[in-house]
Amino acid sequence: MKTLIFTSIISLLLWTQLAGQEISGRILDVNTGKPVAFATIQSDQMEGVISNDEGYFVLPLGKAASRLTISCMGYQTKTLPLEKLNTSDAVILLDEAVVVLDEVMVSNLRPDPYQILRKVQERIPDNYDFDDRSYRLFFRETSKADFEDLEMEVEKASHVNKEQREKTNRELQALSSTVMESQSKNFKDFLGNFMIHNADSSKLEVVKATELLDSKKDFSMENVEERAKNIVLQYMDTTLTYTVKSGIIKIDDEMKLEVDENEEQKGYYKTSSLKSQTRSLFNRGRFRPGSPLLELMDSKLYEFEYLKSTVLEDELIHVIAFRPNRGKSKYSGKFYVNANDYALVKTEYAFAKGKRGAKFNFKLLLGVKYVENIENGTILYKREAHGKYRPSYILHNEGIYVYVHRPFKFIENSPDKNKVRFDFKMAGDFIERSELLISSSGPIEQGAYEQVKESEKVKFLELKKYDPTIWQDAEILQPLQEMKSFEVIE
Repeated sequence: MKTLIFTSIISLLLWTQLAGQEISGRILDVNTGKPVAFATIQSDQMEGVISNDEGYFVLPLGKAASRLTISCMGYQTKTLPLEKLNTSDAVILLDEAVVVLDEVMVSNLRPDPYQILRKVQERIPDNYDFDDRSYRLFFRETSKADFEDLEMEVEKASHVNKEQREKTNRELQALSSTVMESQSKNFKDFLGNFMIHNADSSKLEVVKATELLDSKKDFSMENVEERAKNIVLQYMDTTLTYTVKSGIIKIDDEMKLEVDENEEQKGYYKTSSLKSQTRSLFNRGRFRPGSPLLELMDSKLYEFEYLKSTVLEDELIHVIAFRPNRGKSKYSGKFYVNANDYALVKTEYAFAKGKRGAKFNFKLLLGVKYVENIENGTILYKREAHGKYRPSYILHNEGIYVYVHRPFKFIENSPDKNKVRFDFKMAGDFIERSELLISSSGPIEQGAYEQVKESEKVKFLELKKYDPTIWQDAEILQPLQEMKSFEVIE
């Protein structure tokens, strides 16, 4: 009973907001006028949010809020009284920080980046505490599909006449033209409480979820394939099973075309799917054997260069560049390390020049090519009151190029042996941007984690355009302009 009461209190502390107004605005560089991304904005009542790539932010304010504090790598921390700000359209200018070097830094010897990164790894147990904690978070996923080629045709259908086959091909051609002419985008947001026992064991409580999608332009690879299949299936008996061949290769000799009765209900997300996405993104900020961050610090795979010193919240920060030094190394980027406690407070990474991810090229043999051609991201950490650091923002972008060109033959497993030969050719880029804003965290009392029950599915609100009032009084990421301007035309 005690653990259940404690869990309820934690949930209440995490989700009960002080009713009040909000402040929205933009962070700009005072000298260049350019937007400042990833600045932390917090009031004396709220934990805070992060400015987006365009410098925009929105932060709920409690009744007693009186001031706003803005901090960002390389800039002077600024604290402003709320009474001097326009809460609906505030423009806040940040001054570049001037680094004052101490005696060690003034010496002729530049800091050794290899030694600094060794100390970072040595101090990980002292600086970070990820497990047995509950995190308040906001997740956003932006998906895009850009097709450069799409051709579909029923070449032969032994049990239908020519007119029916031509009608089917006209429908397939119309689908191809619609896909090629449109820009498919999908935006998914949810607000939740993420409870972590360890890197492999977690639970997710979703408070609210939305999806911004034009269903007429939902052209993921899976959706295009499904729509094409439904057109072809007009002339196939879905009560029968089929032998399916691609070229000379038998794919399945008992394929059944009936619709799956257990198909996920529309308007719902599977909690397990959302949790998997959240855990995967969160684990990018963890430090454990084989984790991406520790691999980037491996001197056998990467070489390091000390670039400069900067500041964050009046503390000295070492900036270290990394780049591949072996064939299997793929990334380049920067580490930002606190000079006082050797905590990694920020990481930027991307595919290095000429590098790519996984490749699969059997274009001639099997008609399939797959290349991971985009991967980059940013990870920010925040030090909490108890002295340990936690991730405050994680961004990961990935893109793949896919080419598929294969003929399919469906052969009825019946005395008639009716056949349908279908040619499918597709090429395009698919891009996914995932973001995680972690606004606060708290410890989970022993035994409380086991008593938390996850729901199997989460109902989401389908939107025709972005509606900021849905997230009122919640600490979220301000959307980019492409999301703000997105609107479904009926």
